[in-house]
Amino acid sequence: MLRKILLYLNIILLSAFTTKAQVFINEIMAYNTSGIVNPDLGVCTDWIEIHNTGEDPFDLSFCSLSDDPEDLQNWQFPSGTIIGPGDFLLIWADNAGEIQTGFHANFKLDVAGETVYLSNLNGVLLDSIPFKRQFENVSFGRTDSSGNFYFSNPTPRTVNDLSSAYRLAAGIIYDPPPGIYPGPLTVKLSWYDTSAVIHYTLDGSEPAENSDIFPDTLHIIKNTVIRTRIWSDGYLPGWIETATYLVGDTFTLPVFSLVTDPVNLWDDMQGIYVEGTNGIEGFCSEEPRNWNQDWERPLSLEYLGKNGPRILHIDGGTKIFGGCSRLAPMKSLAFFARNEYGANEIRYPFFREKDIDWFKDLVFRNSGNDFQYTMMRDPIMQAVVKGQMDIDVQAYEPVQVFLNGEYWGIHNLREKINEHYIVSNYDLPADEVDFIKNYGEVFSGTDEDYRFLEYFLQTNSLSSQVNYNYVADNIDVDEYMNYLITQMYFANRDWPGNNLKYWRHRPTDGKWRWIIYDLDYSMGIYEYNPALDMFTWATADDMEDWPNPRWSTLLFRRLLENDGFRDQFIRRYMMHLNTTFQPARVIHVIDSIYGMISDVFPNHVARWHEPPTMEQWMANVEQLRDFARLRPDYVLQNMINYFSLGPKIDFAVDYPDTSGKVMVNEYIVPPGGFQGMHVSGYPLELHAFPSPGNKFTRWEVTPYELIEEVLLYGLSSWKYNDTGSYPGDGWYTSGFDDSGWKEGPGELGYGDGTENTILDWGPDPENKYITYYFRKEIELESAPAYTNYRIQLMRDDGAVIYVNGKEVLRVNMPEGDIVYETTALTFVGGADENIYFEYYLDTLNLHSGTNIIAVEIHQSGPTSSDISFDMELIGSYSVIEETVHYKEANLLLNPRVGLIINPVFSKIQELPHILINEFMASNQDAYEDEYGEDADWIELLNLEQYDVNISGYYFTDNLGEPFKWQIPDGFPESTTIPAGGYLVLFADRDTLQGPLHLDFKLGAEGEEIGLSAIFNNVFHWIDTVIFGPQITNLSYGRHPDGASGWVLMTHYTPGTPNLPTSVPIFTGPEFRVEIYPNPADDVAYLQITNLTEKPSADFVITLYDLAGRIIKTDELWIPGTRYSGSIDLSKVSQGFYILNVGNGVEQVSTRLIRK
Repeated sequence: MLRKILLYLNIILLSAFTTKAQVFINEIMAYNTSGIVNPDLGVCTDWIEIHNTGEDPFDLSFCSLSDDPEDLQNWQFPSGTIIGPGDFLLIWADNAGEIQTGFHANFKLDVAGETVYLSNLNGVLLDSIPFKRQFENVSFGRTDSSGNFYFSNPTPRTVNDLSSAYRLAAGIIYDPPPGIYPGPLTVKLSWYDTSAVIHYTLDGSEPAENSDIFPDTLHIIKNTVIRTRIWSDGYLPGWIETATYLVGDTFTLPVFSLVTDPVNLWDDMQGIYVEGTNGIEGFCSEEPRNWNQDWERPLSLEYLGKNGPRILHIDGGTKIFGGCSRLAPMKSLAFFARNEYGANEIRYPFFREKDIDWFKDLVFRNSGNDFQYTMMRDPIMQAVVKGQMDIDVQAYEPVQVFLNGEYWGIHNLREKINEHYIVSNYDLPADEVDFIKNYGEVFSGTDEDYRFLEYFLQTNSLSSQVNYNYVADNIDVDEYMNYLITQMYFANRDWPGNNLKYWRHRPTDGKWRWIIYDLDYSMGIYEYNPALDMFTWATADDMEDWPNPRWSTLLFRRLLENDGFRDQFIRRYMMHLNTTFQPARVIHVIDSIYGMISDVFPNHVARWHEPPTMEQWMANVEQLRDFARLRPDYVLQNMINYFSLGPKIDFAVDYPDTSGKVMVNEYIVPPGGFQGMHVSGYPLELHAFPSPGNKFTRWEVTPYELIEEVLLYGLSSWKYNDTGSYPGDGWYTSGFDDSGWKEGPGELGYGDGTENTILDWGPDPENKYITYYFRKEIELESAPAYTNYRIQLMRDDGAVIYVNGKEVLRVNMPEGDIVYETTALTFVGGADENIYFEYYLDTLNLHSGTNIIAVEIHQSGPTSSDISFDMELIGSYSVIEETVHYKEANLLLNPRVGLIINPVFSKIQELPHILINEFMASNQDAYEDEYGEDADWIELLNLEQYDVNISGYYFTDNLGEPFKWQIPDGFPESTTIPAGGYLVLFADRDTLQGPLHLDFKLGAEGEEIGLSAIFNNVFHWIDTVIFGPQITNLSYGRHPDGASGWVLMTHYTPGTPNLPTSVPIFTGPEFRVEIYPNPADDVAYLQITNLTEKPSADFVITLYDLAGRIIKTDELWIPGTRYSGSIDLSKVSQGFYILNVGNGVEQVSTRLIRK
């Protein structure tokens, strides 16, 4: 703040000097579309003209231009820049980067208005020119003595054309400013020319010269939109200015005021919001509708926040947005910032969930298909996956909208998904983005690359690892996998043949990524079915048209041909079922967004009556919660069926402390652990990462078998009361006399045609019975010892269940007392009518002997077409087996029964033995980091027989400054060095790239490297190296690993052993080698995967000691794409070894520890 104050004081104090300076900013153009062409870019761009009015040349060397008052030296003139007396100099404000010819400033001009500054080489201000809104092909600049004018005839590099100069009357001062106020207020308008006349309107229309003249003051007692325009001698009328005042309301959501001439909305010929008489068919309309036209109309946007003065105002354009949701009474609107409206960008951080503040467009969305249901379906789904996986999501903020001063309901403020989304989220230029929608609808760039990829998929099988690798080089496989999992879990039935958007960065041959958006057709919005099999849906190859034509499923079908992708997809999806999509977590997200809008939703319902009542809205939200409860089990069963997997089993990670972290199938388990689902015989990959100062000790794995017993079978016989009256108090208790009740087997109900027992609805089909009552006795020989109960309930519509007189479950019913007349919260329709919903309970008050199960089923209304009821009750308990211990931190299990997994960590008692093993101080193009950049690197070697996490350790290139950089905490999967293994860090002074990037670079001329730690509150050097001048692209390392002597390495080996050249090292094999356990006893197990179908030679496995001596050699013949076997180590001594696996073409070396 002090810097700002001093800067502005500098500008003020130097203003007298600037009037005497001989160089001025004479003319600027901020909206150049058909004027002078920028010769270096071949297009019209912004420009700034400098004029020397003096009699002597002026040296502009290292003088600066800027549009940022906090950085006056933003762009500097190159040395030798001289402007002669009376001359003009043109600078292109094009932000074009390094161009050798001409002058190209590193900023562009803002068409909405800003200030351009000219300062000398010391940062002293020479001149500045403030300007307001600019117009197409009109320049702005100085006249001789009358100030600044617009010029309809721009004159770059010559004298300004005074004959084309004009001024605009604009810039009204509103007192108080527009905004939200607690009560009535009086508004006064003023302009610097008191003789000017201000004309105004209050209905949103554009003021003209015959509109009312604004009085001295205007008293406002209700929501009011004032639109004004100035007429004044010597000026042309300026642009229309808009000001909204909201009076007397308090808001808990941000407020937007959207204002446009009513003709733009409601006129039959021009209006975009009406059926009208000038429309076209489409978007689910068989009749022509105006709202289907691709018309854009001017609109003034004001962001008012929640209270107080207006925060932001911008003029732009608007269109009706969306597809069939245009039929809703409240339509979605897209807002566009364009030069012709006065601003070509929107600068404000509207979204709390994303750190972005630049937009070209925004969407005020009506929630699409979900408008009449919950108004939050799509935001919920995107919030569920955001932060849980690498996936491109759309930001969301619920807002309240006023249209021409009238309350217009809750809208979902969203980013618009186009090339500008990529600019905002990835800071990439829009013209460098290939952006495609659905099948070949190019939004930006070209689809040539994707079309070639599609042809490759049509003509090649990805069961070939080579073919799969080609596809993986062109698409972001991990992100696409996450995208598939999200779409499939939420059961999006308007996909994949629609709502498909994908993009890549073209200049870098970037990989294709997919964007999640418009998920409204999900979570059972129509034909509610949480059991929907999306595996079959997303891989269909027999459909020609929506929703899943074969072109839209091709990529997924081909990827599933690859065993590696298939296995990773299954394991990742299962872990997300256990974590991201865990019912309690999804319901928490639902409740969070529900809480954001629930207080104001009554106003929305009152405005639109869709949904018709608050009760119906809450019932619709409850249906989302039901989906969250039911979906994971159905997904897992569908997965088992589709991929022919083993039966479902449960597992738990018991993880009570913070002395380390655990990863299960790519997922970091939070402290406290979790319980999840898995399938028998499918791999569980476990990784343990100790916290600093700790080491991993062992896994304690306890198998258990879940025993389930059916206590009440489905389709059992029930006693029931269908008389249309309350059966009496205590009807759900054991002492109630039900001898007069009827009896029949389930399903009980009417109207569906699937009933075994038909219930009576009464004499009047327009006034059917509301409630039906059911009772069932079950006998238990002894008190149950079950630890869990599962109720499978068919209920249409609402239900309350009692066990031995105590309520245990209430579904789709309101809170409070339940009586005969109480209706269900919402109707149940479609497939939901015949689904057995699953509910889990920890306890039920069952006892030995006779137990009474009682259920009441309630209709949603007296005209319901059907009713359904059936129920099954299952109790379960576990049989615990003996605990097994495993010592390796990386463990691969293939469970056949349930598991309880407990990682055990312990404190390190002494400083771990870690060495700086190899480094490269002049890496020009030898070894790339994960971003493809060539950076200096340092390799660490862990000589302990346990993993060591180096987070919290210190690195330096100056032994006199040991604490120069500390390895950050919170990334154990990156900062942990495996036992006997390596870790490569990059000395690139680019710490934002990750925890393994250090805040210094290595000096090729020679310097120092130090690794240190605070251990037991005492400082210790772990290892230090002092080195002399280095050779480009050659490393310096210990030879052999861990030795005291250092040598110039013939082959650099980051992350692999420093070995004599007789031991082959291959740094980029196509195949993958895994050894477990490691450290090993007498036997180590070897797994080789990702092989090509026809290996070019037999495989040779060679074990070396650290001196490079061959200890043992085996030959293998591998006929397929993978190999699993064992290595006999019974005759190998304890110690560290290198295992080399090769086939004559490809080879890889890895470290093996013999215990």
